[in-house]
Amino acid sequence: MRKSFTNSVDLTLSRSSATRLDYLRLNEDLALARWANRQDRVRYQMVGHHTLSIYLRGGTETCRIDAPDRCGGPGKICLMPAEHDSTWQVSGPLEFAHLYFSEASFKQMALSLWDMDPRRVELPDLAYADDPELTRLGHIAALQPEGLLGADNLALQQISYEMMAHVLRRYAVFRKPEAAYKGGLAPATKRKVLEYMQAHFGEDLSLECLALVAGLSPFHFARMFKITMAEAPHQYLRRLRINAARELLAQGVDLAEVALICGFANQSHFTRAFKQMAGVTPGSYRRQTRLP
Repeated sequence: MRKSFTNSVDLTLSRSSATRLDYLRLNEDLALARWANRQDRVRYQMVGHHTLSIYLRGGTETCRIDAPDRCGGPGKICLMPAEHDSTWQVSGPLEFAHLYFSEASFKQMALSLWDMDPRRVELPDLAYADDPELTRLGHIAALQPEGLLGADNLALQQISYEMMAHVLRRYAVFRKPEAAYKGGLAPATKRKVLEYMQAHFGEDLSLECLALVAGLSPFHFARMFKITMAEAPHQYLRRLRINAARELLAQGVDLAEVALICGFANQSHFTRAFKQMAGVTPGSYRRQTRLP
């Protein structure tokens, strides 16, 4: 999801009989969409991101092929983890909202919620659950008066992250440590590297430097880090920098100073990186979030 929606639910639906009513990519990790369908059979296969689906209207004649005794309806939710495979039969009017989120953002959320190795946390394959809180948030996010493109991007991001956190707290499945740690960094090594990156994110951290902290060769470290965190070291470092920049901007710190503190080569580079990850420019973010 970070580069494109190749093998995505969104792409699959765009090739079906479904009609995309609204869509907004909030940042490189999140996207919202609203769809309608009536008569169709749709298969999602080897999807590269996680999907939360919330039925807004109709859906009583829609079912999952491997569970034909259960059908949808207004307020029903479905959770489709990355790489899952499912086929759905739509035999009547249906309108639904989708929240797409990357594996990297899912692991970061798990890390922030429980401070444990994110490889231990998995999302279940869920069909037609009742969850009033997710339904409420989904309606707020998807049914914007002026459409998603006319809505407040930061507000939509906040709601989307609230939905992600709710999904993890209520539905996450925890693997046993011995089952989770096959491949990737050992827990102690991971903790050591992440703490080092957090303490030195504003510096020019090279792959060789981080590999030295981990006690591994650069090639082996890069491969193990990505297995553990679902993103490359430089992507994780950029995430740390952007998160720190958000806090500084909310405090009203000058853009050039924020760029310097957070380790960006110049303000232009900072602006491009921030907009790509946050979905808005640093200046816009500061105006909307600046503390009184």
